Amino acid sequence: MDKRFEDFSARVLLVEPSGNVRGMISDVIKSLGFSSVQAMDSLKSALGYLEVEAADWVIAPVQPSEQINAMNFMRLLNEHEKFRDTVFTLLIDENEAVHLPKAFELGLLSWHSKSNMTKDGLVREFKDLFEICRNHDGNRVFVAFEYLQMYLRSAAQGELLVEACQELVHANPTSAFAVFSLAQNQFALGKRDDLLKTLGHARASEIPGWEKMAKELLSEGEEVQLRLPIKRVLVVDPDESIHNLIRDTLLKHSYEPEIRFEVDGESAIKWAEANPAIDLVIQDWRIPVLTGHVFLQRLRQMHAKMIPVVVLSSLLKRDDVPILNEMSVSTGVEKPFDEKVFVKSVFQALLQHSSPTTPKWIERKIIEKLALRDTNAVQKLYRRLHDHPQCTDDQRMYVQALRFYHAADFEAAKVLCAKAIQMGGEQIKTFTLLGRCLNHLRDFDGAIKCFERAQSLSPKNIERLCELAEAHSEAGHAAEAAQALDQAKQIDETSQVVVGAEAKMEIAKGNIEKARELMFHLGSIDQLVSDMNGSAVAWVRVGQFEKGVELYNRTLEAIPEDQQVTFSRVIYNLALAFSRKGDLASAKVTLDRANPSVQHSVRDKIASLRTKIERSLSSQGALQLSTARASNQSNNDANPWEIESSEGASLLASEPAIQGSQEGPLKTLVFGRCLMGIARMPDSLVTVSKPLLKHAPLFALRSAIARSEGMGAEKLAQDAS
Repeated sequence: MDKRFEDFSARVLLVEPSGNVRGMISDVIKSLGFSSVQAMDSLKSALGYLEVEAADWVIAPVQPSEQINAMNFMRLLNEHEKFRDTVFTLLIDENEAVHLPKAFELGLLSWHSKSNMTKDGLVREFKDLFEICRNHDGNRVFVAFEYLQMYLRSAAQGELLVEACQELVHANPTSAFAVFSLAQNQFALGKRDDLLKTLGHARASEIPGWEKMAKELLSEGEEVQLRLPIKRVLVVDPDESIHNLIRDTLLKHSYEPEIRFEVDGESAIKWAEANPAIDLVIQDWRIPVLTGHVFLQRLRQMHAKMIPVVVLSSLLKRDDVPILNEMSVSTGVEKPFDEKVFVKSVFQALLQHSSPTTPKWIERKIIEKLALRDTNAVQKLYRRLHDHPQCTDDQRMYVQALRFYHAADFEAAKVLCAKAIQMGGEQIKTFTLLGRCLNHLRDFDGAIKCFERAQSLSPKNIERLCELAEAHSEAGHAAEAAQALDQAKQIDETSQVVVGAEAKMEIAKGNIEKARELMFHLGSIDQLVSDMNGSAVAWVRVGQFEKGVELYNRTLEAIPEDQQVTFSRVIYNLALAFSRKGDLASAKVTLDRANPSVQHSVRDKIASLRTKIERSLSSQGALQLSTARASNQSNNDANPWEIESSEGASLLASEPAIQGSQEGPLKTLVFGRCLMGIARMPDSLVTVSKPLLKHAPLFALRSAIARSEGMGAEKLAQDAS
């Protein structure tokens, strides 16, 4: 809801089959102050009206027996940018309330019973709606939740209401309305332990009014206790005297988590490798063997999931801040140890990690979900970021560029990075991403400049130094490549990233024996081969097919003999490259190099490709191959360097394309409204509404003048009247 509802300038579209009832409702709406009211006799007519005009508020019955009903009508609104701010109100008969759960999933704002279908009753209903809107400052999510809550209470669905409240809190963890709604509904069901946790959440989040709420809901003697949601914690601190303080504090404020103490970075990394399910890392900054920022970078390289990290130290300096930000450190807590400050800081870090509320934290969560290839989560988080009032345009550009980058659309990502830099966005991350885009586009000189710019602002980043070294190597700058690699070695010589970068550079130069020696020290060569495959694909994309094939062959030569699965994967990709080039003879010869006894799904891929090639060669017909963007995304054995398993187009594929001002097609999100994407009802409640969504109404946005039937909005309105 926005200013149009405060000053009554909103355009109202009313649907009601009965002419008398339609006139009464129209009069009531106008009496409330709305001057623009269009009344229609059916949702079909309303849909025709919306093809040529817009509406801010649609009021309609369910009309379940009609082919165009409220459910498929709302679903259609969700698919068009024109209606992103349109809200929907349902007028329902008593027997139609069963459709409300699905309606809320589709973005319903409010519902009103037809049993109150009198003039005075409607005035009260709509005045109550506007009062709720004012109480929530026009927040459509909270307004819709009030009406969902009314329905679930009337349907005696207390357990489901608590679950819906939990989802609302997850999306709005510092909202007094969300948290206190959860507390009140837990209280109503007698869930005392859960209630104490919720009030502890409110206390730690310093939500105004938590003390009053606790006084109202708790019995005498009950006390709000903060409970940290942690099961396994890694603490890295050489000062063993502080271990007991941390242990006592964590045990006091959580449910007996496993706590591992290490005094140096190397031991901590080894333990983390063996125990990946870590909920929290607490580290000092000056730790032996692997110092703070080196330990932190190794930790981040190990896990796609971004473990919350709290730095407990009094030794942080100004020049440490860039690497702390780049490695997404949750927070820093100064020594000497203060229990209250520590617990509050840890709780806030865990809260923002699980349910981010600020643009910085939402962005970090998007980066994590991109790495995990969680398409649905990426889209929901981007929607939340895009609509956040504190999110800047350059941040939106950067995150959208990230999504294009992960979808292997490096040209689009490059354009957005350049725009974000022009807007004055955070330069370290944006120049780094731009350098990676240019590297994939084989513009090595441009990539070098970007990496050097970012490195000048944050000189401790090991991965970027390696990327800089590789770009210099690709550009033929041997001395500069060696210098950049030496700088990375000085920070962490045994890092898998450093060893892998050196191995890739040796493969590219044709020093196969040296590359094999380096690969021996890698725990896994999958990432290295993935990167080499990516470089080969990049050469092919820019028309340098021979260079791509040469790199493929050098990679194959460097792979150890005991890595036959990896060897077969690269064979498959090289054969695909030949096939797409039209050189089927070379593709067949390449496939013949694969080991037929490999026990892996890639063997079936090779067999399938060989059959297609042989059939095409014998018939002299064209070879039909699926593209990366059309490939099956559900393959559980997908690898980032198997072309037919896709690069990452699914991260954008489900979104409609819109035109950018000058750059051509860009992508945007399906537009969420109210509780869509937040409230998820069980199948038992929404199954009854599924038949109403079976048919998709025909709909095409157009201008009244261009409409072939010659019927503009005015004529539609006249006919409906």
